[in-house]
Amino acid sequence: MLLACLIAPSVLRAQADCPKAPAPDAPALAAMQAAARDRGMLWRVEKGGRSSWLYGTIHAARMEWLMPGPAVAGAIQASDVVAVEIDISDPDLPAVFAKSGGAAISERLLDAPRRERIERLGRKACVPAGALQPLRPLMQVITLAMFDARWSGIHPEFAIDAVLVGLARAAGKRVVALETAEQQLAALMPASDAEELELVDGALADMEQGTGRTMMRQLTDVWANGDEPTLLRFPEWCECMRTPLERTFYRRLNDDRNAALADKLAALHDGGARVFAGVGLLHMTGAQALPALMRARGFNVQRIPFRATP
Repeated sequence: MLLACLIAPSVLRAQADCPKAPAPDAPALAAMQAAARDRGMLWRVEKGGRSSWLYGTIHAARMEWLMPGPAVAGAIQASDVVAVEIDISDPDLPAVFAKSGGAAISERLLDAPRRERIERLGRKACVPAGALQPLRPLMQVITLAMFDARWSGIHPEFAIDAVLVGLARAAGKRVVALETAEQQLAALMPASDAEELELVDGALADMEQGTGRTMMRQLTDVWANGDEPTLLRFPEWCECMRTPLERTFYRRLNDDRNAALADKLAALHDGGARVFAGVGLLHMTGAQALPALMRARGFNVQRIPFRATP
């Protein structure tokens, strides 16, 4: 969830034994640019004699993946508008969390054993004491998972969506958010307290057992290698759809948002813009996959193969 990437970097503890996102200097950036290759998955969506692009992103990545390769860079350059789920550089976003009432919800729902587990995992992941308290329980564990991924060299500061926004602004292109932060938060809201606690317990167990970190590594590697066959088998290996509630939550968080995303992208294109839309990679999967939804809206959709690297 892209919102977690907004939270995680802001509360990282500056501590010698904590994993930190590297800060590349000018020579390192130049070397990365020279070695850049295309990663992720890119589709051309055509209608009315005009092309737009749909690009599957990840919300945390390795530093060496930051620079887009020639096909992705060319598609960005050929676009008029760069669209992302939400623009995490928007200065108004923190106010959304301030109004969410997360601290009161956590105070009501989390018993002492759960608090202790969250605090213990937070210490291991270098989250400052108390930094998660403003968040409701489910957002606490999602943010914890983002911190935990740092130990594998995967950092939310390097979210590919944020890279796209930076590239767009540097090129003077218009940036459009396909959703609001309120909409993303609404997708995260369980139907009941019992559901929230069940999801929290499952996420805590995954982090304690190391399965959450393993899944994050595999998903980011699938993105880096453009491995569509493995991506399409995501429900088989993610260990995130083991129960009816997990399956329902995943569908609400992912599949149920796709029609509105497709409508917004189609409207931007039909309005005359050539759009480069960067959306989380998992939105390209399942019965409501975005490429299929764009075909249903009258677009010719083709996956753009990337040139193999030696």
